[in-house]
Amino acid sequence: MHALSNLLKDLSVAHVLVTSMFDDLKPSTELTVYHGTDASQTIEFLQRGIDGSIVHYRTHNQGRERGIYITPDKRTALDFGHVVLEFQVKAKYLYPTARWGLGSQHKDPGALKFAKEQYPNSFRPIVSYQLNEKHEPQAMFLGYVEPTEIKVHYLTPGGSYSAIRELTDDEVDLMFKIKREAWDINLSGEEMLNNISKEHDITKSELVEIYKSFDLAQTLDAMRMPRKLQLRLLQTLRRM
Repeated sequence: MHALSNLLKDLSVAHVLVTSMFDDLKPSTELTVYHGTDASQTIEFLQRGIDGSIVHYRTHNQGRERGIYITPDKRTALDFGHVVLEFQVKAKYLYPTARWGLGSQHKDPGALKFAKEQYPNSFRPIVSYQLNEKHEPQAMFLGYVEPTEIKVHYLTPGGSYSAIRELTDDEVDLMFKIKREAWDINLSGEEMLNNISKEHDITKSELVEIYKSFDLAQTLDAMRMPRKLQLRLLQTLRRM
């Protein structure tokens, strides 16, 4: 490829040499990655940030394991949850996953040898190999992302992939950062909606539309809203 590029240059032919950033991975390489999850885990990440340095419980296969699985492909992330989180990472925080025994040189020395031959310019050849996989490209993230650096994409249950959209900052605020003062156990569902719409300068109809498009029951439960108040709000929304 580079030989062809040099030849074209010698012939004064304008061209652009395109190579995958996964092939020539450097510690400072910045990547846009995605993580598929559910509403409950999303709330925790938006409150505390994404911390890949601690042990997390896996809902898919591995049980408990340190790190956060990421993928460079949004569609792949959607296979693991209807909420997709997008954020930027430096490659130095990406490590091989345990899939196919590629996570350690001691598990499969042959895999590391193969990866080095395929990606000689990568500082972590197995990571390059796994990120370039056509089926479920993944890596393990062992860094930290601030809550403000996370973008949220959401797919309405039953919707097609093309229906996934990014939530606006206001929608994220409404879904995950409702102040506890709004949880007065004596408030009716209607009063709750009125208070929240006034606080966030949004019409009640717009607020209802946002709530109805999301997995609200799971969201409210993760926010530790009293169960009685949850049922009251959900009943109000169903009548609208």
